[in-house]
Amino acid sequence: MRPSTTVVPSPFDDDDHDKDPLRSPPLVAGRPSSSSSLINDAAPGARGGAATSSSSSSASPRGDLKLRGHRGMVRSSRFSPDGKKVVTASDDNTARLWDAETGALLQVLEGHTGVVFSCALSLTRVVTVGLDKTAKLWDSESGALQRTLSGHTNRVAACAFSPDGRRVMT
Repeated sequence: MRPSTTVVPSPFDDDDHDKDPLRSPPLVAGRPSSSSSLINDAAPGARGGAATSSSSSSASPRGDLKLRGHRGMVRSSRFSPDGKKVVTASDDNTARLWDAETGALLQVLEGHTGVVFSCALSLTRVVTVGLDKTAKLWDSESGALQRTLSGHTNRVAACAFSPDGRRVMT
């Protein structure tokens, strides 16, 4: 059985991130409510990160939420600014958009021709980047590809939205 990407209650209060950033796990994402959450991309026993195997999600008795569906290692995961959605990027050449409360799969973003290394999520768009030297912008509701940004001379390993969600950085 392969490990899963897991959403768990954060052991840190929102104020703790500001006081000691070294205490927080690398993928901590603050949520607008008082219950911060994180995505654990390195599940116990996983080598190099989490991979998922089935197309369903499940909650554990603790309230952890397992996001299942990728067929390869999960490289990146991020919450939307409002905390309602999660996007994951994987070695299976896809990104997936999930409901952060239920774990339901909302969209499969297919279009990269290699590993998807990183992803980011604004309120209305998703950006993914990967081995194919492109960045792709997607509509976060429909999953439709809006634009492919090419011109990088090597793989693209990171991406982010500006705080207002209007600009993308790769």
